[in-house]
Amino acid sequence: MKIAIPTNDKVTVSNSLTEAHWFLIFEFKSEQVTDVNILENSRYKNSDMRLNKLFEQLGKLLADCDVIMVHENDPVDSDLLTNNRLKEVRTREGFITNAVINQNTRMVRYNSNRCCSP
Repeated sequence: MKIAIPTNDKVTVSNSLTEAHWFLIFEFKSEQVTDVNILENSRYKNSDMRLNKLFEQLGKLLADCDVIMVHENDPVDSDLLTNNRLKEVRTREGFITNAVINQNTRMVRYNSNRCCSP
């Protein structure tokens, strides 16, 4: 499972996908973080980028992620996620570490209940 988290400082969850400087991509296997990647938001290389081009580039950047974690419900972010068929999970956590731990715990519980139910 891969979780993408938008961030501006690599410590806290950003309030916006489109305005985030980076995306931290956490990969999990058997409840363990196996890989962490930092991807730069292409908007910061080209601040004049139109929104539709940004949607396209972010969609490609995040396409192999299972979950995109967001802090707040921004209408622009919702459009980006919907247009690229990306799954959104909201978090109230401010710190990335807490958000990742909580999301991983929820997924482990969900998968345990799903596979072991009669």
